[in-house]
Amino acid sequence: ERIGDFMQKVICFTPLQIARCQGNEFLILENGEPLSLENVEDVFDLKEKVDLGLFEAIFNQWTGPVKVVSSMGKQTTGKSYLLNHLMGSSFNISGTRCTDGCWMTIEVVQDCLYVILDFEGLGSFERTDQDDVLLSLFNSSLSTATLFKTEQRFDRDTYQLFSKFNLGSDQLRGTDKIFKGIFMIIVKDVAESVV
Repeated sequence: ERIGDFMQKVICFTPLQIARCQGNEFLILENGEPLSLENVEDVFDLKEKVDLGLFEAIFNQWTGPVKVVSSMGKQTTGKSYLLNHLMGSSFNISGTRCTDGCWMTIEVVQDCLYVILDFEGLGSFERTDQDDVLLSLFNSSLSTATLFKTEQRFDRDTYQLFSKFNLGSDQLRGTDKIFKGIFMIIVKDVAESVV
C-alpha cells in the first residue's frame, strides 16, 4: 500500500462537520464555527471561502469521477450506521440522537471518489420545520444518491418528511443543475419471508 493511500485513509477516518441549522438559519461551518457570508454574492464566492481542511488536498488532486451519497430520514432510524456499513465510513452511531447538522467524509472505491454526507434526523423536537426544510434542500441539491431511511411503515410522519423535501425543492425551481440525484427508500429491519 502506498503512503499516499495510507494518509488518505487517516484523513478520512474522522468525519468533518460542514453545516448545521440553528434558529431557522442554515450555517456553513469552518472548524466548527459558522462561516461569515459577508461579501458572498454567489456560489463561486462561497467556494473561495469554504475550507475543508485536509480533505481539500484529496479533492485538489482527484481527477476521476465524483459521486455524492447521503442519508436522510427520521431521527434514530440508523442512517449513520447504514452509511458506515455500505460506504466504509466512520460516522458516530448510537441508539439516540448523535448527528448534528451535516457531516462529511470521503471514500475512494476503485476509480470513483465518493463524498459521503450524514445528515441529522428530520422531525426532531430540537429542530423547527424550517430547519428540516433547509437541511433537506442542502441534501437534495448536492446528492447523486440519497438513502432515505424509514421505519417499517409509511405513516403520517413519513408523509410529512416527504412534504418537507418538496417544500424546499419548490423554492429553487428554475435550475437544471440541482435535484438530479436518485432518491432511494431504505426500510428499516425488514425480515425475509419464510415460504
